Amino acid sequence: MPWRMYLTPLGAYAFLYFVICILREQVRHEESLLQQTAGLEQEVAVIQRKSETDALTGCYNRNKLKDLLAAAIAKARKKDIPFGMLMLDIDFFKKINDNYGHDTGDAVLRGFATVVRQQLDKDDPCVRWGGEEFLVLVNSADLTEIKVLAEKIRQQVEGMVFAGHRITCSIGITLWQNEKDTAATLFKRADGALYQAKNNGRNCVVVNM
Repeated sequence: MPWRMYLTPLGAYAFLYFVICILREQVRHEESLLQQTAGLEQEVAVIQRKSETDALTGCYNRNKLKDLLAAAIAKARKKDIPFGMLMLDIDFFKKINDNYGHDTGDAVLRGFATVVRQQLDKDDPCVRWGGEEFLVLVNSADLTEIKVLAEKIRQQVEGMVFAGHRITCSIGITLWQNEKDTAATLFKRADGALYQAKNNGRNCVVVNM
């Protein structure tokens, strides 16, 4: 019958339209899920950055240091590529806090961290170890090069004014030696070098191998 001849194409078109609507809705749903996933990934990245960053100075914190040091040690053991560790301490920092208040002390810490980071390569992480102490992992096997870097940092700090105050810093250096080295042995040598720098009158660089 003629009406059936018209009805069949109309039914096919209606079914096709229905399928297209479903596909469009599915695409919109998938796009929405992708946007939500991207948003969640960004939120996770922000949370992770906050969890591994010192809020005051913008340097990495002690939590992140564990990962950074573990990665550096693993690389050194696998590829036999040594690296350096700098332990830095602001000289007589307690006097700034005691005499001028913690706001001034915080400003000095921020300024100090900025100066240190400006001297580093982008792959050399700076970590706020605690208080006025900082650690730097240097991706270099050349002790002379690391000493030059440390002296440059020391001189830059000595020549700057931080929140209206001049400060100096003491720096201890050690270098990864062999596969028997651990985080503990590195810290011990770097801390010993820093202690010696303090005993030498501060505002100096000491190497402990």
